[in-house]
This record gives sequence, C-alpha cells and structure tokens, in this order.
Amino acid sequence: MAEEIRAGYEDRTPIEVPGTRDEGITITGPCCACRRQDVELRNVVCMAFRGPITATGKGWGCAVCGLPTDGAIAIVCDDCRESDAAILDVCAGYAADPARVEASPLRGRPWEHRRERHGGEE
Repeated sequence: MAEEIRAGYEDRTPIEVPGTRDEGITITGPCCACRRQDVELRNVVCMAFRGPITATGKGWGCAVCGLPTDGAIAIVCDDCRESDAAILDVCAGYAADPARVEASPLRGRPWEHRRERHGGEE
C-alpha cells in the first residue's frame, strides 16, 4: 500500500512550467500523484528529500546555499495540485523524462536548504 502523505503544495510552492499551456510544451510520463498518463503535466514540485541515485545531478538544488542538484522532483497534474494529492512517485532522472520511481523509500533522506547561507532568511 502506498504511503499516504499530503503533498503540502502550499509549503513547496509548485512551479508551473512556463509556456506549457499556451505553447504546447508537454512533460511526458505519468503524474507523480495520481499516476495517470492521460493528463497534462505542468507543475513541478521540489520535494524535501534526496532523489533516487538515477537522478543524481538532475534534481533541484540551490546556487545560493551550495546545495547540489540532487533533490527529488515530482511532476503533477493540475487536479492533483489543486486537491493537494499525496505524491506517490518522483522523477527517476530529469523532470522531462517519463521514468518515475516510488517516493516512499526515499523520504528518509532529507534534502533542504542551508538556511544559514541565505543571509538571514527564515
């Protein structure tokens, strides 16, 4: 059974992929929450844990605090974003690649900004 953890999109501030609605740019693969493949994917969610080994150097990072690009990324459809659906999978490589892996085994590997390097940001 998949672990039911709310996505917390408001805390993560998902990023809508620019131009996907108007320019026909599409991210391929299943939604990382509902796992449907027949939906438009244009919401990128930076997860608070390290991505899979296959995504090393292909996830999210931060130039300000020197965090390497190893953070897990999930791509979700609009319906899942709006309903705060639990994220079940993350990208197995680059966000634009269709491969996904289960998120549950990765959740124990925290990935967060180094706040002390952000010049006093809380």
